[in-house]
Amino acid sequence: MPGQGGSKILHGSYHVKLSEQVDVMNSVINYVVGHNNFNILSASWGGAVASAYASLYSSRANKLLLAAFGLKANHNMKKAIQKSQFYLNAGKKCWQAKS
Repeated sequence: MPGQGGSKILHGSYHVKLSEQVDVMNSVINYVVGHNNFNILSASWGGAVASAYASLYSSRANKLLLAAFGLKANHNMKKAIQKSQFYLNAGKKCWQAKS
């Protein structure tokens, strides 16, 4: 993500908004997987970006796994986390019923 970790911002502001990072994530995902569904695994600040992405594009992400979510979740993030937990629990119940 622009401005995170060892990445460099090549042009524009050094202050990149969360919405801009979600747009970058969406562009990369569209380039890599096209319009297929996929799983998201994220860590640290990527958890915030992934949660925001999943809340906007919930039909694209099969699963969302967050690690080290080091910030206080706002209302939208809490909704994304709750929705993800619901789907994870639903998947566990389906898997347990099959075995």
